[in-house]
Amino acid sequence: MHMKEKSKKFGTFEGVFIPSIEAILGTVLFLILPRQVAESGLIKMLLIILFAHTVTVSTAFSLADCATNLNRIGAGGMYALVRKSLGIALGGSIGIQLYLAQAASIAFYSTGFAEPLQPIIAASPYFDFFVKAFPSPENQQQMIALSIYLVFFIIVFIGADFTIKLQKGILVILFMSILSIFLSPIISGTSNLFTGSINLHGSGNSGFIILVLVFTTFFPAVTGIGAGVGMSGDLKTPQKSIVSGTFRAIFVGLIVYLIAAFVFALMDPELLKSGSLTQVMGFSNGSIPAIIVFIGILVATSSSGLSYFMTGPRTLFALLDDNILPKKASFLKKDIIKGGKEPRIAIILTAILGAGVIFSGDTATISAIVGIAFLAVYGWINLAAFLERVSRNPSFRPSSKGHWLISLYGFIVCSVVIVIFSPPQSLIIGFGIGFFQIVIFMLILKFKSENKVEGVWWGVIFSLAAFLTSKLRHIVQGTKNWRPVVKVFAFSDSKDRINNSVLRIGEMIASYQGLVTSHIITTGNDDMNKDVHRGLEEPIHKILVGSKSELSTAVNNIIQSGDYSNIKTNTVLLQYDSRINWESIIDQVVNRSSLNLLLYKDNPFYSWKSIKNVYSEYSIDVWWRGTDNGNLSILISYIIYRSNLISKVKTNVRIIRKVDDDNQIDNAKKDIEQLISKARLTCSILVLPKDELDIQDNIKEISKDANLILIGLPDSKRESKDKVSGLKSIMYRFEKEVEAFTALPPVLFVRASSKINLIEE
Repeated sequence: MHMKEKSKKFGTFEGVFIPSIEAILGTVLFLILPRQVAESGLIKMLLIILFAHTVTVSTAFSLADCATNLNRIGAGGMYALVRKSLGIALGGSIGIQLYLAQAASIAFYSTGFAEPLQPIIAASPYFDFFVKAFPSPENQQQMIALSIYLVFFIIVFIGADFTIKLQKGILVILFMSILSIFLSPIISGTSNLFTGSINLHGSGNSGFIILVLVFTTFFPAVTGIGAGVGMSGDLKTPQKSIVSGTFRAIFVGLIVYLIAAFVFALMDPELLKSGSLTQVMGFSNGSIPAIIVFIGILVATSSSGLSYFMTGPRTLFALLDDNILPKKASFLKKDIIKGGKEPRIAIILTAILGAGVIFSGDTATISAIVGIAFLAVYGWINLAAFLERVSRNPSFRPSSKGHWLISLYGFIVCSVVIVIFSPPQSLIIGFGIGFFQIVIFMLILKFKSENKVEGVWWGVIFSLAAFLTSKLRHIVQGTKNWRPVVKVFAFSDSKDRINNSVLRIGEMIASYQGLVTSHIITTGNDDMNKDVHRGLEEPIHKILVGSKSELSTAVNNIIQSGDYSNIKTNTVLLQYDSRINWESIIDQVVNRSSLNLLLYKDNPFYSWKSIKNVYSEYSIDVWWRGTDNGNLSILISYIIYRSNLISKVKTNVRIIRKVDDDNQIDNAKKDIEQLISKARLTCSILVLPKDELDIQDNIKEISKDANLILIGLPDSKRESKDKVSGLKSIMYRFEKEVEAFTALPPVLFVRASSKINLIEE
């Protein structure tokens, strides 16, 4: 049963707006923005605020695209949206990264809560016992952070309903603190706080690098929208609430930051740079506005911590619900309270992970890791929406009014900000996060996704392929760019007669810069031969015919059928079958369709040795006569050689020629050597003298250990005018004497429709 079916549902205001706005209006507003305005000035700071919000707005549009396109979002927030578009493998790796960042964020907000409290507690006589127990300020801050962390845990453990009710009160206090800042020019009792002028240009360095650092320091303030989106599984109408609540939170946050920057620009910049905002406003003197602001700082950090304490376990729940994590971890979805509605075991695990971050020591590095991790997730959201838009999938019909340029802008800026976040540290962290995500992606792809990528990627690749192939009509291919585009045919009328060998040969030929389409023509029923796909990478089309006499007709019809776009079939590979009318097939393939013909004659007494990664070595013998068929045979052997090279299978190619006159041996060998040298091919050469043996006997003796034999199939119309001898005679009488090759290793008969040049002039 899904969480969304059990949990109490929230509306837009309490479910999305409150968590988002409280995460946006956090420590940056109270602790960082005043100093930034003092150093950079109002004009530059306003530009930075506006620019940072353009990224958030673009991400919000992307969120709207992804959210309004789904009928059901479920738990997981941003992970759930990304997973639907980018697939289980990539989406799962992003979700794990998001969950870890959320868990670590709780610890940082707890530390942020403890930071302003530590000097006050250390100076208070009521806490002498605490100071004696933990004399180091760093340890004091860690213990205070741990204490508030436990409070957060207890609140969230009680339930989301209780937490959100508490956050409503926090929101009131937060806006009271903000209102105190806005009204401070009127009610402040500090006479020297305001200068009577506006700090437009700042009092510090204003170089480009400084502005970049100011931007990267401010930018995390506007990334709090993930806190509201993370409640997706607990919303009444998530599609509507995510969009409406996110945009409202961004708008309110923008207005608050713009007004706050203007107020801080009225204050003395030297005072703002010398102390915290509460000190400047007279906290030590008991100033009411300063006390309210101090409380606001505490509730701002606590509200953000509570938000991620709620969303983190829900992201983990979604990962478990999608079977991303091992099944042994499925107990984390459960509630320790009978009939409970919360993922409390997941909350406990999240609390343990976050507590470790508090005592990690290097909070600056982990803070950068969390910030970059969130940026990466926002970048993926933008990329997902961009890909959905540009691929033009018919199933992508969001009700939002986004545009691919908006999403692309958000993705690019998120990527750039990651790089400039804190160089060179950010580069190391960015590469580390990228490597971590790649590892997780590969693990999920292998163990959870059967090595198949899903999501928007098929549509993206299809759209790109359709666009590129449409341009082929304006490009002349020529022999220089020849690639094997193969239609493969196998025949069967029972499961036992299926032979995967010809299908695998087709894959080997096309796997190196080529394309293959496999067909099985069968007279059996549609349920047989279910195992034929096993071990094959390419899809197989099954064609049912009524009788054996229709096999040849089916082949001819498929050969004549149209190809996709401007990628035309140039080669036909057929499994030899005595039921086929080969005269008709050869005439259709070579003479009428001008296609290369490859006829595969298997040997049931030879084990299939060409399966990739089974044998460490693979041997090919090319019986070459120097005609068009010979050139194509050598090219096919080279393609298989390169295909096996990719599969790390050592392949030996040998070119064998038999002469009619012993005086031709030296010249024949020299001609082949020159051809091989100019064509830059890797193979050995064997020239046989004339003898009284039939060619089958020569092949049986010389090529008995080969994995594959290639022999030219002569053009009867062209070569019948010549004096046919030996090999030519055998090929000319192929249909009558093909059974003579039964005792040989697998043979691939080659017939070229036109001459293929091995040497580029």
